[in-house]
Amino acid sequence: MKVTHDTKFEDANISYTTLTIVIDVCVITRVDPPPAPSSPVTYTIHALNDVIVDLSSPGFVQQPACGYTLTENFTWSYSPTPAVPMTTTTASPYILTINSKTNSHANVYTATLTN
Repeated sequence: MKVTHDTKFEDANISYTTLTIVIDVCVITRVDPPPAPSSPVTYTIHALNDVIVDLSSPGFVQQPACGYTLTENFTWSYSPTPAVPMTTTTASPYILTINSKTNSHANVYTATLTN
C-alpha cells in the first residue's frame, strides 16, 4: 500500500511519498511442546489422592506468535501399555490423572503427549 500527497506548485505537480506500508504473511516456523515435569512423577498404589500431571501451561506454543488458532489433536501413548492407572479427558487433554487401587498396576510407565 502506498499513500501519496500531491501538491500543485506553479504549473507542475509535486508528489511526496508520505507513508509506505508493507504487509507480510506470518509463517509459523515451529511449535514448541509443553515442558516435561522437572522430576519423575511418583504415585503410590492406594494413595488417598490422585496425582494430576498438568501440561496446559504454556501448552503447545507456535513460534513466532502469529496469533493463528491452533487446531490440536492430542494423543497420549504409554509404555508399557496398557497404562490402566492413567486417564485423560477430551475436555482437558493436557491433564493426565493417575489413580489405582490395584497392586498389579505398580510399574514404571512412560507417558508421551503428541499433538
